[in-house]
Amino acid sequence: MDTAGDENISVQLLLGDLRSELIEYKLSCAKRLTTIALAIGPERTRNELLTVLPDYFDVDDEVLCIIAEELGSMIPFLGGPEYFRFLITPLEKLCLVEELCVTEKAVSSLTLLIRASTSVTLERLFMEMLGRILGGEWYSSKISCCALIVALYQQYPSKREKLISMFVDLSRDPTPMIRQAAAKNLINLIPFLDGPGLEQQALPMMKKLSEDEVDIVRIWSVSVCVAIARVVSPDDIANSIIPQLKVLWTDKSWRVRQRVAESLNDLGELTKTDVLKNEIINAVVRLLKDDETEVRVVATAQLNKVASVLLPTPPHIASSSSSSSSSSSSSSSSSSSSSSSASSASPAAAAPTPSTLSSVEQLFYREVCPILRSLTHDDILRVREAAAEQVALLASSFAPFKTLSELIPLAKDILSRTEEAGEVKLALLNKVDTLIAAVDGTQAVELLTGQIDSLANNRQWRIRQAVIRLIPKIARQMQELSILTQDFFSNTLLKLLLSLLSDSVCVVRETAAENLKELALLMSNEWAINVIVPSIQTLAKERNYLSRLPALSCVKSLSSVFEPSEVEQHLLPIALNFTHDSVPNARFVCAKTLAILSARVSPAVLMQKIRPALEQLTHDKDTDVKFFAEQAILDIDRGKGKI
Repeated sequence: MDTAGDENISVQLLLGDLRSELIEYKLSCAKRLTTIALAIGPERTRNELLTVLPDYFDVDDEVLCIIAEELGSMIPFLGGPEYFRFLITPLEKLCLVEELCVTEKAVSSLTLLIRASTSVTLERLFMEMLGRILGGEWYSSKISCCALIVALYQQYPSKREKLISMFVDLSRDPTPMIRQAAAKNLINLIPFLDGPGLEQQALPMMKKLSEDEVDIVRIWSVSVCVAIARVVSPDDIANSIIPQLKVLWTDKSWRVRQRVAESLNDLGELTKTDVLKNEIINAVVRLLKDDETEVRVVATAQLNKVASVLLPTPPHIASSSSSSSSSSSSSSSSSSSSSSSASSASPAAAAPTPSTLSSVEQLFYREVCPILRSLTHDDILRVREAAAEQVALLASSFAPFKTLSELIPLAKDILSRTEEAGEVKLALLNKVDTLIAAVDGTQAVELLTGQIDSLANNRQWRIRQAVIRLIPKIARQMQELSILTQDFFSNTLLKLLLSLLSDSVCVVRETAAENLKELALLMSNEWAINVIVPSIQTLAKERNYLSRLPALSCVKSLSSVFEPSEVEQHLLPIALNFTHDSVPNARFVCAKTLAILSARVSPAVLMQKIRPALEQLTHDKDTDVKFFAEQAILDIDRGKGKI
């Protein structure tokens, strides 16, 4: 008797911090519940811990959330499925509280418990628990029931008729939050419904929810439509889903229309017939013309995804996919893959023409292209940004002749506008590699010449920085397509990057120096030595020290790709010259640079050139220079001179 009392007190002592006035102690104690269960064993966990724990449910909601989550993690410490019933009572109480975050955690833990349970006894206990929660005082308890019904429906087929009846009643509840929860959980329930269940229960619920008076419920009904479309036939989509979607994409609430716009790609993937594809195109057109900015932005951003599922794959994309799969094939089957490649090349080579377009393609180009042109002139900046990005991305889905007649002129127009915001041009240039892949070299050079240069002079430093990051990307893409000319590379891309090494903003200069390494990797070290190193040497002789410092950044960047002998011969002398610089800031940056170069040179050069230079700087008049020189020597001694 006394022993039992002592044991009971010990559990209460373990939970004592839940009564603390400090929230940190309460949270810490709640997070230790599984540890306590492991320490005291299954029997005491069942008979003491889970019995006492509900007495502490008068704590903060934040603590209850953690307790609800920890209870789900306690399942392995109960001693087996036959003892799962001990967890039902505390979790049921947590499902009845007002705070939604607590009930959500409790439902998640109960769902884990339901999925681990199969016995008839537990089935009865769960159904009784569901009935009690359904009659709870707060609306949050009915929200919990919506998710629990889905879990029980999957686990216990014998109760499905009763469960679906309860779910239908919840979807018609007077409280909007409960109807919203029903719509949200119906998405998870649909995959488990059979044919009659879909026809008699899911479709009527979908129709009712999509016509709800509260917009938050109608928003979720869009996802319900998509979920049902995944499991029904094309005829059912045409007869039941599309009519409801038409109501939703013309809804009075812009948030509902925005959700339809977000789902356009999913809907496009589910439409297998031309009739359904035409309906999706009509939805795209309607949403692209929407009066609400947010809807136009989202619909525009979905264009390339919708085009990829509605339009056939263009020849240049098909051929690149074919070559990728062919290159990954084993050498033992090279002869057969070669013949396969040859046979598949002929259809890919036959580029579509206006006369060979399908009715779906004709409708898409006829309806969407004029709207895309107007969106690039939209009054709202974000819409123009989204449209500019799509001008480049759509090249991966458009027929080549449509890319030339529609997208290239649009891209030239956007890039040539003197009054256009830099963000819009940048949105196009960030995705320009997709557009380059669809055109020949002359058109690519013509498109880019002069446009990057104007963006690099933009007054916003973030745009100038983005242009720098774009230069290696464009060069790499053009080189892969064998359309990179020496003239365009040297007189446009490289010249621009070198000029930005003298930018007025430090972060732009640093980014330009870092991207020189990318060009060296793209071309060759020999090219970098002959072309870039002389420019760095010139930069190091600038009168303004702020213009000289980028030379050290370039040295650090290139040292990571140069061979040790190349670093010693071409980069180290530039850095060593800075040890005599008249500006202290340049000298201590030199010290940090020499520490990095120490890892890229031979031990002899390190001891003969770098270390003496650093030791000389330790006697510098400036305290900062002395500090960084001493730190560099320490780093070298510890082997920390890393790039």
